[in-house]
Amino acid sequence: MSAGYVTASVFVLGISSWYLLKGRDIEFAKRSFRIAAAFGLASALSVIVLGDDSGYVVGENQQTKLAAIEAMWHTEPAPASFNLIASINEAEQKNNWAIEIPYVMGIIGTRSLTKQIPGIVEIKARNKQHIINGIHAVVALTALRGNPADAAAKTAFDQYKADLGFGLLLKKYTTNVANATPRMIQQATDDTVPLSRSRCSSA
Repeated sequence: MSAGYVTASVFVLGISSWYLLKGRDIEFAKRSFRIAAAFGLASALSVIVLGDDSGYVVGENQQTKLAAIEAMWHTEPAPASFNLIASINEAEQKNNWAIEIPYVMGIIGTRSLTKQIPGIVEIKARNKQHIINGIHAVVALTALRGNPADAAAKTAFDQYKADLGFGLLLKKYTTNVANATPRMIQQATDDTVPLSRSRCSSA
Protein backbone atom coordinates (compact mmCIF):
# COMPACT_ATOMS: atom_id res chain seq x y z
CA MET A 1 0.00 0.00 0.00
CA SER A 2 2.72 2.48 0.99
CA ALA A 3 4.67 1.68 -2.18
CA GLY A 4 1.54 2.50 -4.18
CA TYR A 5 1.36 5.89 -2.46
CA VAL A 6 4.99 6.53 -3.37
CA THR A 7 4.27 5.66 -7.00
CA ALA A 8 1.22 7.93 -7.06
CA SER A 9 3.23 10.77 -5.51
CA VAL A 10 5.98 10.43 -8.12
CA PHE A 11 3.34 10.46 -10.86
CA VAL A 12 1.81 13.70 -9.52
CA LEU A 13 5.28 15.20 -9.13
CA GLY A 14 5.98 14.38 -12.76
CA ILE A 15 2.76 16.00 -14.00
CA SER A 16 3.34 19.05 -11.81
CA SER A 17 6.90 19.37 -13.09
CA TRP A 18 5.69 19.20 -16.67
CA TYR A 19 3.22 22.03 -16.02
CA LEU A 20 5.97 24.12 -14.38
CA LEU A 21 8.35 23.54 -17.28
CA LYS A 22 5.66 24.56 -19.76
CA GLY A 23 4.70 27.59 -17.69
CA ARG A 24 1.08 26.49 -17.44
CA ASP A 25 -1.12 26.90 -14.34
CA ILE A 26 1.94 27.78 -12.26
CA GLU A 27 0.18 28.27 -8.92
CA PHE A 28 -1.81 25.07 -9.28
CA ALA A 29 1.32 23.15 -10.29
CA LYS A 30 3.28 24.51 -7.31
CA ARG A 31 0.55 23.49 -4.86
CA SER A 32 0.22 19.99 -6.30
CA PHE A 33 4.02 19.65 -6.35
CA ARG A 34 4.29 20.59 -2.66
CA ILE A 35 1.49 18.24 -1.63
CA ALA A 36 2.87 15.34 -3.68
CA ALA A 37 6.39 15.92 -2.35
CA ALA A 38 5.24 15.93 1.27
CA PHE A 39 2.96 12.93 0.82
CA GLY A 40 5.63 11.06 -1.13
CA LEU A 41 8.24 11.66 1.56
CA ALA A 42 5.90 10.38 4.28
CA SER A 43 5.02 7.33 2.18
CA ALA A 44 8.68 6.59 1.44
CA LEU A 45 9.50 6.70 5.15
CA SER A 46 6.61 4.33 5.89
CA VAL A 47 7.91 1.92 3.22
CA ILE A 48 11.28 1.85 4.97
CA VAL A 49 9.78 1.33 8.43
CA LEU A 50 7.19 -1.28 7.38
CA GLY A 51 9.68 -3.11 5.17
CA ASP A 52 12.21 -3.34 7.97
CA ASP A 53 9.54 -4.52 10.40
CA SER A 54 8.28 -7.17 7.97
CA GLY A 55 11.79 -8.54 7.49
CA TYR A 56 12.32 -8.72 11.23
CA VAL A 57 8.98 -10.47 11.86
CA VAL A 58 9.80 -13.11 9.23
CA GLY A 59 13.28 -13.56 10.70
CA GLU A 60 11.87 -14.08 14.18
CA ASN A 61 8.74 -16.15 13.46
CA GLN A 62 9.13 -17.69 9.99
CA GLN A 63 12.74 -18.76 9.75
CA THR A 64 11.92 -21.62 7.39
CA LYS A 65 10.32 -19.21 4.93
CA LEU A 66 13.28 -16.85 5.20
CA ALA A 67 15.83 -19.59 4.54
CA ALA A 68 13.82 -20.82 1.54
CA ILE A 69 13.35 -17.34 0.07
CA GLU A 70 17.06 -16.62 0.39
CA ALA A 71 18.20 -20.12 -0.69
CA MET A 72 20.40 -20.14 2.41
CA TRP A 73 21.44 -23.78 2.68
CA HIS A 74 23.68 -23.57 5.73
CA THR A 75 23.71 -21.41 8.82
CA GLU A 76 26.20 -18.64 8.13
CA PRO A 77 28.32 -16.70 10.60
CA ALA A 78 26.35 -13.68 11.78
CA PRO A 79 25.32 -11.41 10.23
CA ALA A 80 24.16 -13.46 7.22
CA SER A 81 24.49 -12.17 3.68
CA PHE A 82 21.54 -11.37 1.40
CA ASN A 83 21.24 -13.47 -1.77
CA LEU A 84 20.17 -11.05 -4.47
CA ILE A 85 19.93 -13.89 -7.00
CA ALA A 86 21.12 -17.50 -6.95
CA SER A 87 21.20 -20.68 -9.01
CA ILE A 88 20.07 -23.41 -6.63
CA ASN A 89 21.09 -27.05 -6.74
CA GLU A 90 18.55 -29.00 -4.68
CA ALA A 91 20.23 -32.36 -5.30
CA GLU A 92 23.48 -31.22 -3.71
CA GLN A 93 21.81 -28.73 -1.35
CA LYS A 94 23.92 -25.79 -2.40
CA ASN A 95 23.90 -22.78 -4.69
CA ASN A 96 25.94 -23.17 -7.86
CA TRP A 97 26.46 -19.43 -7.77
CA ALA A 98 24.96 -16.46 -6.02
CA ILE A 99 25.21 -12.68 -6.01
CA GLU A 100 25.41 -11.76 -2.34
CA ILE A 101 25.24 -8.53 -0.37
CA PRO A 102 27.23 -9.10 2.83
CA TYR A 103 25.59 -8.68 6.26
CA VAL A 104 22.25 -7.35 4.95
CA MET A 105 20.05 -10.40 5.65
CA GLY A 106 21.35 -10.80 9.17
CA ILE A 107 20.68 -7.17 9.99
CA ILE A 108 17.19 -7.19 8.43
CA GLY A 109 16.15 -10.55 9.86
CA THR A 110 17.58 -10.21 13.37
CA ARG A 111 18.48 -6.54 13.91
CA SER A 112 21.69 -7.90 15.33
CA LEU A 113 25.30 -8.39 14.28
CA THR A 114 25.70 -11.56 16.35
CA LYS A 115 22.44 -13.54 15.99
CA GLN A 116 22.45 -16.29 13.37
CA ILE A 117 19.70 -17.21 10.91
CA PRO A 118 19.39 -21.01 10.54
CA GLY A 119 20.01 -22.51 7.10
CA ILE A 120 17.84 -25.00 5.21
CA VAL A 121 20.02 -28.03 6.06
CA GLU A 122 19.90 -27.29 9.78
CA ILE A 123 16.15 -26.57 9.67
CA LYS A 124 15.50 -29.86 7.88
CA ALA A 125 17.54 -31.77 10.45
CA ARG A 126 15.49 -30.18 13.23
CA ASN A 127 12.21 -30.86 11.42
CA LYS A 128 13.17 -34.48 10.78
CA GLN A 129 13.46 -35.06 14.51
CA HIS A 130 10.09 -33.36 14.99
CA ILE A 131 8.57 -35.77 12.43
CA ILE A 132 10.07 -38.79 14.20
CA ASN A 133 8.66 -37.52 17.48
CA GLY A 134 5.37 -36.87 15.73
CA ILE A 135 5.11 -40.53 14.74
CA HIS A 136 5.01 -41.42 18.43
CA ALA A 137 2.28 -38.82 18.95
CA VAL A 138 0.15 -40.19 16.09
CA VAL A 139 0.56 -43.78 17.31
CA ALA A 140 -0.37 -42.76 20.87
CA LEU A 141 -3.39 -40.79 19.66
CA THR A 142 -4.59 -43.76 17.62
CA ALA A 143 -4.27 -45.98 20.68
CA LEU A 144 -6.21 -43.50 22.82
CA ARG A 145 -9.03 -43.42 20.30
CA GLY A 146 -9.33 -47.17 20.69
CA ASN A 147 -8.91 -47.14 24.45
CA PRO A 148 -9.12 -43.74 26.21
CA ALA A 149 -8.02 -45.41 29.46
CA ASP A 150 -4.65 -46.53 28.02
CA ALA A 151 -2.24 -44.91 30.51
CA ALA A 152 0.91 -45.71 28.51
CA ALA A 153 -0.57 -44.16 25.36
CA LYS A 154 -1.62 -41.06 27.30
CA THR A 155 1.87 -40.66 28.73
CA ALA A 156 3.42 -41.03 25.27
CA PHE A 157 0.95 -38.58 23.75
CA ASP A 158 1.61 -35.98 26.44
CA GLN A 159 5.34 -36.34 25.77
CA TYR A 160 5.15 -35.95 21.98
CA LYS A 161 1.90 -34.06 21.34
CA ALA A 162 3.74 -30.84 20.44
CA ASP A 163 5.03 -32.62 17.32
CA LEU A 164 1.72 -34.22 16.31
CA GLY A 165 1.37 -31.95 13.28
CA PHE A 166 4.80 -32.98 12.01
CA GLY A 167 3.86 -36.64 12.29
CA LEU A 168 0.68 -36.05 10.30
CA LEU A 169 2.79 -34.81 7.37
CA LEU A 170 3.48 -38.49 6.69
CA LYS A 171 -0.19 -39.03 5.83
CA LYS A 172 0.71 -37.79 2.36
CA TYR A 173 2.86 -40.88 1.86
CA THR A 174 1.23 -43.58 3.99
CA THR A 175 -2.08 -44.23 5.70
CA ASN A 176 -0.27 -45.98 8.56
CA VAL A 177 2.17 -43.46 10.02
CA ALA A 178 3.59 -46.07 12.39
CA ASN A 179 5.00 -47.97 9.39
CA ALA A 180 6.61 -44.95 7.72
CA THR A 181 9.90 -45.82 6.06
CA PRO A 182 13.08 -43.70 6.27
CA ARG A 183 12.41 -42.60 2.68
CA MET A 184 8.92 -41.40 3.61
CA ILE A 185 10.30 -39.55 6.61
CA GLN A 186 12.87 -37.86 4.38
CA GLN A 187 10.20 -36.91 1.84
CA ALA A 188 8.07 -35.36 4.58
CA THR A 189 11.15 -33.56 5.88
CA ASP A 190 11.84 -32.10 2.45
CA ASP A 191 8.23 -30.91 2.28
CA THR A 192 8.79 -28.70 5.32
CA VAL A 193 11.11 -26.39 3.35
CA PRO A 194 9.58 -25.64 -0.07
CA LEU A 195 12.12 -23.62 -1.99
CA SER A 196 10.95 -20.27 -3.33
CA ARG A 197 11.33 -19.57 -7.05
CA SER A 198 10.89 -15.83 -6.61
CA ARG A 199 14.60 -15.18 -6.23
CA CYS A 200 16.15 -18.53 -7.08
CA SER A 201 16.46 -20.36 -10.36
CA SER A 202 16.93 -24.12 -10.67
CA ALA A 203 20.27 -25.36 -11.83
